[in-house]
Amino acid sequence: MDPYSKLDDETLCFTLIGQFMYHWSILENAVDQALGNALNLSYMQMTVLSDHIKFVEKLRILTGAITLATFDVAQRKSFHATIDSLLPLYRDRNIVAHHQFGPLPGKRGVTFFTRQTKKTIKLNEEFWSEGECIARFETLNKAAEAIHDLSKNLEKEKASLASLFVLNHSYGAKRELNEERGSWLNMLRGHGWPEEGDEHSNDTER
Repeated sequence: MDPYSKLDDETLCFTLIGQFMYHWSILENAVDQALGNALNLSYMQMTVLSDHIKFVEKLRILTGAITLATFDVAQRKSFHATIDSLLPLYRDRNIVAHHQFGPLPGKRGVTFFTRQTKKTIKLNEEFWSEGECIARFETLNKAAEAIHDLSKNLEKEKASLASLFVLNHSYGAKRELNEERGSWLNMLRGHGWPEEGDEHSNDTER
């Protein structure tokens, strides 16, 4: 039974938009987690970083991570193709998020009123039927599963990947702290540990 059959045109339109954004959020979360796994980040580090990176930049980082990982040629091409396949979905997401939309009489679906305002000025209508929307939901779900599979494979390759991403020595504040700790240890080694009896020199014999 069609779950949308009892909905009027207006309610159907808004329902389809809400479902699209729901499925998109699952996909973007999968991309964020794959990014975190690729860079060996904690959950909170992944959350903060992904919140300040545009979606396309996340895909570029993942593309680089795939290239640096020790995948064979066939795997690398497959994973790169997976990343590339997300760009049309991102285009659809931007239409949903940034353009006016609504129901039109006698049309079961969503009509978007898109615009181009750079080198040329164009005002267009783009109609997504109910069936086309459902197909997009399925595509988003499959894309999320593919990214999850990529994430698992990146996790397996993390050891070799980390050796390429992470410097062999510390840097910045961490390096300074390590040097300070080293100086303190060297000082102890130079002076030696207190001689027996010196530690409690003020104690009286009993």
